[in-house]
Amino acid sequence: MERDEIFKEVCKIVAYHFKIDISTIQPNSEFVRDFNADSVDIVTLVFLLEDKFGIILDYNQGLYSISNTVDIILSKQNHE
Repeated sequence: MERDEIFKEVCKIVAYHFKIDISTIQPNSEFVRDFNADSVDIVTLVFLLEDKFGIILDYNQGLYSISNTVDIILSKQNHE
């Protein structure tokens, strides 16, 4: 999957989970700062992303923004 495709899918998942308009999500959007995410939200996002992309994410990888999440997923897909 290409970076743009991953970005779109991550945005869909984030918009669904936080019940926000997908057009408000930017690559530099941060989960805590911009979406008021708490630890339960992050765990839920990890499960949703793992399911969507067929990868295993480490909670300690520091998912904090849309861009870094896309980078981590892209890296995982290239190594698995």
